[in-house]
Amino acid sequence: MPNIKVISKRRPSRVDAKASITLRSQIIFEIKQIDELFTSFSELLEKSKVEEPTLIELTAIGSILHSFYNGIENIFKTIGKNIDGKIPSGNHWHKQIQ
Repeated sequence: MPNIKVISKRRPSRVDAKASITLRSQIIFEIKQIDELFTSFSELLEKSKVEEPTLIELTAIGSILHSFYNGIENIFKTIGKNIDGKIPSGNHWHKQIQ
């Protein structure tokens, strides 16, 4: 199970106490979802370390990776919205989240 730490390069703006609690709870929720994802599929992930996955297993692993990425992306969007006051937009917004 990964140990995820949230690190921002930007200096955080002032966030009131209520918003800070909301931000924290949203990030904790996403991290718990990611932890549950890896816990739910730990057997498959361990098995794939020692033998080549079947097409179905490989598809499931791809889905796990996609869900993990979406969880991390949600964390960065939450931080952007609550601390920076906005999230990037446009075709390359994924690259602009830092």
